[in-house]
Amino acid sequence: MPGNQKVNIRGLTGSQVLQVIDGARSNTNFSHRPSFFLEPEFLKSVEVLKGPSSSIWGSGAIGGVVVQNTIDSEDVIKEEKNSGAFVKQGYQDNGDVFTTSAAIASKNETLDTVFAVSHRKSNAMEQGNGYTLHGTEADNLSILAKLGGNIDQHQRLEGQIRHSDQEGHPPTVGSADDALNSADDLIDRNVEDSHFALDYSHKGSSNLLNLDAKLYYNDTENEEINNFGGNDRSDVETIGFNVLNNFDLGKTQILAGIDGYSDTIETSRAVNVNDPSGNRPNPPSKAESDAWGVFTTITHDLLIPFNWKQVFVMMISKRNQKI
Repeated sequence: MPGNQKVNIRGLTGSQVLQVIDGARSNTNFSHRPSFFLEPEFLKSVEVLKGPSSSIWGSGAIGGVVVQNTIDSEDVIKEEKNSGAFVKQGYQDNGDVFTTSAAIASKNETLDTVFAVSHRKSNAMEQGNGYTLHGTEADNLSILAKLGGNIDQHQRLEGQIRHSDQEGHPPTVGSADDALNSADDLIDRNVEDSHFALDYSHKGSSNLLNLDAKLYYNDTENEEINNFGGNDRSDVETIGFNVLNNFDLGKTQILAGIDGYSDTIETSRAVNVNDPSGNRPNPPSKAESDAWGVFTTITHDLLIPFNWKQVFVMMISKRNQKI
């Protein structure tokens, strides 16, 4: 349902599945709370890597990796044009879901820009038995902005801003049973996910310099007002970077890079004054995690060129001799 989405690969989710958006990690993980905030209209391509082989992406990827790339100006502008735009409107009668998406882009020899916005609003959905599924109401707003510039014929610099604001009223428990599916058991939830990134590339000036570098920052804040009036808060901040360079030595290709990130997690949980001895979690108020690594891949072409036509003629000749 809108506002409660998570990535799931073969039943694995949470800290076992890694999301990578435009080359940046998304380390948000709120257990039973949402962790997917990217508007589908902003997606250009999605690649899903299943299984432990995806662990080459680092921690959090044992179950799989979902690599997502967002739209650029070229995805909005038609060929041989310098500007373009689109507007989409959708409606779903179950829950009266209205979705509006729009984007505008421009480009020239030096600069290219794209700005996209999407808004989705829904009421409570109706189940197959005719009962109202309380907690499916949502009001989501997403924004994407990119500005890129060519410094010269070999260098490029691009900045990106992405923001998502999701408001919903999920139930205190994950059940649709009549005894638990009640409007009185809903809480107020607001999730704000913000992303800032700066990309630099240098290509074509030398066979030894094919460089891609990224610096990024993510901040995801989750606030909930419980049905007893308490306020719960979870905040995950990530600062990361990665640098990748390809050395072209003819038959030998060397790919080398460095990757690192730092997570800061802050949480607070309200005490239920009506049941102070209840089983409410009391997580640590602040936690930090740092990770970095270097990697390299060396590929060498061992193929020995030979004339396939000559080999074929030799095979025919040998066969004729046997006859």
